[in-house]
Amino acid sequence: MVQENWLLILSAGVLYCEIRNLRESIENLSRSIDNLSENNFTRKRSRTLSIASSKDDWFSIKSEASVESLNYSDDSNAQTVIEQPISENPQNDEFLKLVDEKHYGSDSGIAEAWQMIKEKDNNDTQILIRKTRAQCSMYGQHRKNGPLGENYEKRKEFATRALEFADEIIKRAPRASVGHRYKAAALGCNMEFLGVTEKAEKGKIIKDCLTEALVCDPDDLKAHYILARWHFEASNLPWALRGVASRMGMPPASEEEALFHFDKSLGGSGHDKEVQLYRFKLLNKLRKFEEAKKAVENGLALPIVFNSDQPVHEELIKIQNSF
Repeated sequence: MVQENWLLILSAGVLYCEIRNLRESIENLSRSIDNLSENNFTRKRSRTLSIASSKDDWFSIKSEASVESLNYSDDSNAQTVIEQPISENPQNDEFLKLVDEKHYGSDSGIAEAWQMIKEKDNNDTQILIRKTRAQCSMYGQHRKNGPLGENYEKRKEFATRALEFADEIIKRAPRASVGHRYKAAALGCNMEFLGVTEKAEKGKIIKDCLTEALVCDPDDLKAHYILARWHFEASNLPWALRGVASRMGMPPASEEEALFHFDKSLGGSGHDKEVQLYRFKLLNKLRKFEEAKKAVENGLALPIVFNSDQPVHEELIKIQNSF
């Protein structure tokens, strides 16, 4: 996997930038900063940097610990997470359960779940939540080496619609964490299509969305996961890009914060195998070698469910063999 080094925008997440010539890239970024300063943040279509990689699917939101139900008639109860019932229509409950099972079950299930739900009425907020989730996941299905094959136009279509849907969820229930979390994920999907200046602007919004999600629900484990990815990647920028990030006003990040949020996400992010890999890297840097070794063992014990789990599993095996 090519580790792309423009990673300062993700909440979630992770930004990868293919840098063939570091000096040339930094010069281009510096010119963008100068233009930004001179034009008072006028949006310019600067050199577009790709952020997607075949393994970076934090935005798929592949697993839900429980079914999210929002009470919109009483704002004090706007943030409510329950398992049953999720509506007043038993048939609709069964349909949503089936959609969830498909979506969480496999890569092919993600596409099947989207086909089941895409023509349903968006006025039903439970439907809208699942449509938003599906947009983020279908974006990932159309990346390079994705199950459905690389398709730039499809990625853009799903990413754009995901952001529209997430904004609508927030409008209906501003105190529910799910809308803010999905907006962060949707923004992460859209980064591929933005210029440098816009990426910096949206990166700040991603961090704000995740902060707001955790204010609404401190136990939103998927929001913890995305925020952990944001801290990990932003704190591991090359020194030259770190300086550029600072000039662009990116929020501070730390590996300690990354580890904290990865730990909090365990058991509910849908990415536990990958979380254990990140925990190993962080714990190893902190010289907590026994805990790092245990993280590898825990990661290897988890099943391979999605295509993206396979390279993570292989990397964990290599690490274990190096002990």
